[in-house]
Amino acid sequence: MFFIFFSAALLSELDIVFLGIFYSGPILGVLAWSKRILEGLYQLIGASLDIVFPEVSKLNDFKIIADLRKKLRVVVLISFVIPLIYLLFENYANQVFVSVLGEEFSKLAGMFKIVIFSLPFMLWSRINIIFCRAMHFEIALFRIVIVAAVASFVVYFLNANFEIVPIEFGILISQLIISLFTTALINKKINEDLS
Repeated sequence: MFFIFFSAALLSELDIVFLGIFYSGPILGVLAWSKRILEGLYQLIGASLDIVFPEVSKLNDFKIIADLRKKLRVVVLISFVIPLIYLLFENYANQVFVSVLGEEFSKLAGMFKIVIFSLPFMLWSRINIIFCRAMHFEIALFRIVIVAAVASFVVYFLNANFEIVPIEFGILISQLIISLFTTALINKKINEDLS
């Protein structure tokens, strides 16, 4: 159980740590706020998933798990609606951020429109963690999350030193990496069991 909790914590806090390592000044504040807003949305929807699917941890038939994961992909696809809605209201969000946080956060709405697209990937990683717990792959999950964290560190390092993409894309790329790695783990274990 420790490995599951550590993996989930790493999933949600990894970007904040890397942002603190590689960036400083006002941009760090803007990025940290955007990540915290994203984290709030993630926890709200992720907790709902935990409530809706408590029986998942009791499943031990890999065919049922594979079928359920296919159905949950729809939830992840639907979660892309949230960033799209945000894009429609970006100007209003900017006004709110500036009036609540101050003029130095005027860039927050623009950066957050990229960061919020991390939400579906974070949800898919959360779903993968739930299934890893159900399939008793805690140690394998821990290993793969550590590898994904190292890959994310490399992305942040390269971007901080060579400015390959705008900073806000680092969060998105990091969450995409974790999602891809956890998906590969689950698919590999399901395919091994079903074959």
